[in-house]
Amino acid sequence: MTEEQKTQVMDHYQTLAKQTPPALLYFEPDQRVLLHFDKSKPYYPQAALLFDSIPFTREQLENSAVVVAVPSNADIAAFFLAVYHGRVGRFPAIVRRREHDMPPFIVAEIANLETIRQNARQQRYQGQP
Repeated sequence: MTEEQKTQVMDHYQTLAKQTPPALLYFEPDQRVLLHFDKSKPYYPQAALLFDSIPFTREQLENSAVVVAVPSNADIAAFFLAVYHGRVGRFPAIVRRREHDMPPFIVAEIANLETIRQNARQQRYQGQP
């Protein structure tokens, strides 16, 4: 993520939550965690290794409002989020990006996956599709 995109994340989060996020995890090449999944091997063990490489403790993740800029590869993102939920007990908020002229992507919104999950569960229990 560019510095401008990081600023956009902070702005969106502050608007959404009325506070500064205590932790931001960036999963982009040349950032805190380098992503290279071997396509010939199962993704779950690789996603678990990715989670293990996060420079935060489980306690920090459990007790902080975390915003994750997930990888653009949907398969890797899905595996990572499943591992994250399994280890932390909830989904993080994520950054949704959209195309833009310059830079190529801008931050479109911060989506709180745990809130989305809870809303979907409410619909399930109310018999809605």
